[in-house]
This record gives sequence, C-alpha cells and structure tokens, in this order.
Amino acid sequence: MVNKTTEAEPKSMTPLERAPTAPQWQRETTEAMTDELPKPRATKPEELVQLFSGEIWRFVSSQLPKREDAEDVVMEVFAAAFAVFSKVERADDQRLWLLAVARKKVADCLRRQYRRAERPYSEVSEAASAPAASEMQLATRGALERLPDNQREVLVLKYINGLSTEEVGVVIKKSLAATNSLLQRGRQGLREALGPALGLPAAESYGETR
Repeated sequence: MVNKTTEAEPKSMTPLERAPTAPQWQRETTEAMTDELPKPRATKPEELVQLFSGEIWRFVSSQLPKREDAEDVVMEVFAAAFAVFSKVERADDQRLWLLAVARKKVADCLRRQYRRAERPYSEVSEAASAPAASEMQLATRGALERLPDNQREVLVLKYINGLSTEEVGVVIKKSLAATNSLLQRGRQGLREALGPALGLPAAESYGETR
C-alpha cells in the first residue's frame, strides 16, 4: 500500500509578492556583489538630481495620486537638499537621506490636503490612476491608500523603491524588528484588501500566520 502525502495548497499572494525567487546561492552571490559596489554619491548639488530623481519620483508618486502634487513634492525635496548640501555630502547614504526627506514632505503635503478639504484623504485623492491602468493596478492602488500611512510607506520603500529591510528601517528611523513587523502587517492588510480582486473567499483572505 502506497502512502500518499497531501501537500498543502500554496497561499495566494499579492502582486507585490509574486516576483520569482532566485535560488539561495544566487541570492547570496548577488548580495555579496552588491555589497562590494560603491554607493552612488553626488559631489555637486545638481548631481543629486541626475543620480536620484528617479528614485525619489517613484516613492513620491506612489504616495500621492495627483501628478502635480508629486511634482511639487519632488522639487521641494531637492530644494531642501540643495539648501544643506554640505550635510547631504557627508551622509553615509545620500539616497536614504533624500528618501527620508521625501517621506516628511509627503506627510506635509497630505496634512495640507486634509486641512484644505476637511474630509478624509481617500475622498481628496480619488480616481487619480492613469486611464490605461488595469483593474488589478487600480485595486492595488486603492488597497495601498486604505492602509495606515506607516504600513503603506514601508511597502512602497520595500517593493517599489527596492530597498532592503535594513534600509527601510534607516529611512523610517525604526529598528529592524519594528520594520519587519510593519512589513508583515502591511502585507497582510494588502492581501485582505485584495481578497475579492484575487477571487479569494473571505475566510482565506484573513488570518495570515507567519
């Protein structure tokens, strides 16, 4: 008689978690090579824009649906950096320094929107996705916007900006354990919010254990 082992069905993953995973040896080799590469550094204010404008734009535009707001905030970030360039020049990682400033500028922008509109952020920033965005992209953006600010920030930094968990912790000024906890709660909240869009029964989209 042959014993059959029943394998547990794989849990459904959010779009942020579907990227293929490289073999362990390949990840270790890539990480070692990355550690050896020098971090890009600006020696003049204008070089900050050349090196990091794309990185800052990805973070800011993922937090602010209106393009004009995102453009204003990106300009504010670099204006602030230009004003204290001697401090930026001495920073261990200029990219993380700029992302930390961008995080504060985004929060300032959202507070201004709250005060002007006197209604929740979800009502202030509705329907700002590109017309060609897919249904899943719209669902993901909507789910991100409904997450608490700190959970949304860490997910964007981790999966859109591609920072390591340690680098995310540097930007948000939290310990590695606290950053991991925020990432876990953010992923769970995103999965729960996307349950209907992914076709999951309500019972399967809740109660993740890690």
